[in-house]
Amino acid sequence: MIVAKWTIDARFGHKDSVTESLKGWLEQFGPKLGWNADNTRMTAGSLGANESTICCEVTLDSIHDLHKCFETLQTMPDHHTWAKKLEPHVVSGSNAWTVYRVL
Repeated sequence: MIVAKWTIDARFGHKDSVTESLKGWLEQFGPKLGWNADNTRMTAGSLGANESTICCEVTLDSIHDLHKCFETLQTMPDHHTWAKKLEPHVVSGSNAWTVYRVL
């Protein structure tokens, strides 16, 4: 089992817009990937982390399952449109995936 975390930094004053956009992403695209309230969560920086950092994480069976999700997203034109709308609200180049194995 893995926990895959996607982090992104909101531009100053844009944290609410990014948060709402990511919640909308989870509602629109999450179900098509098998992501739901039982295997996903969102967090934001608080103490010891940048307050502008927003993290979406999903628990999956394997890295192969995450790869399948990435492949599925590439086939969704609406996902590309969503990303273009999000772009002005985030720090360019701040997005990153990290994957952890559950012990």
